[in-house]
Amino acid sequence: MPPPLPPFTALRAFASCARHLSISRAAEELHLTHGAVSHQIKNLEQHLAVQLIARQGRGIVLTPAGAAFAAKLNVALTQLESVVAEARAEVAAGPLRITALPSFTARWLMPRLPEFRARHPETELHLHTTTELADFGRDGVDLAIRYGQGTWPGTTSEKLLDEELIPVCSPQFNQGRLPGTAAEILACPLLRDTHVHWANWFREMGMMVQEPKNTFVYNDSGLLVQAAITGQGVALARAVLAYDDLAAGRLVRLPGAALAAGAAYYIVQPSQTPLSPDGQAFVAWLRRQARFNAE
Repeated sequence: MPPPLPPFTALRAFASCARHLSISRAAEELHLTHGAVSHQIKNLEQHLAVQLIARQGRGIVLTPAGAAFAAKLNVALTQLESVVAEARAEVAAGPLRITALPSFTARWLMPRLPEFRARHPETELHLHTTTELADFGRDGVDLAIRYGQGTWPGTTSEKLLDEELIPVCSPQFNQGRLPGTAAEILACPLLRDTHVHWANWFREMGMMVQEPKNTFVYNDSGLLVQAAITGQGVALARAVLAYDDLAAGRLVRLPGAALAAGAAYYIVQPSQTPLSPDGQAFVAWLRRQARFNAE
């Protein structure tokens, strides 16, 4: 088994001292104190069991052993820098792997992706949709867009979009005779997803009613929006997912309260893994799109 290597901090300190022939200038370059650099050099000399520098007036000189070691160390550090640069380039050149909910992907992310491609044509994007939480280590995912409270172990999260629940329907629903009050909405065919209850919305409107029976329930919030577009009834929909359809006139926002969803959309990444340049560009793009959504 080979002997342990000296601490890298000590090697960097000596390389800087050998280059400048000055402990003070090495300290400035490394953003350390004079005493810290001196301590690193002493540690390295003890580790190698050889004297590397000698004092000469107010400066230092390299011993013959120090000069020989510095020359070989510079070559080794240059090679190491090259290896690290190549590794970073390989990461940057690889595909950007993203996971998101199918509903969010279909109704919010997909319509906006052509704009990202136009801005970043060199980025290879792999998009995986799933209702399950991504395992960053197992699945090889770089970035996730999740819906929840923003707390997932081992990750760093940034809120992207708040969410609320609003009543919507097609402008052609009921031959265009749309409900204008909560009582009229209650009399309509109602749509919701499995995580939402109309009774909570009616309670917000001052109506104490049981969960209506005239309701179709969908397990996908994106399909719920599509059902409303096709005129199947009045949906209690996520506002973010309905945003583009409302703007395009495929849906109409009905009068009534916006109910807090109790969750939001978050950009999530592993805590210990820095994002590639492509990942950073994608996050910056997501932030811009979220600002447009809020305007």
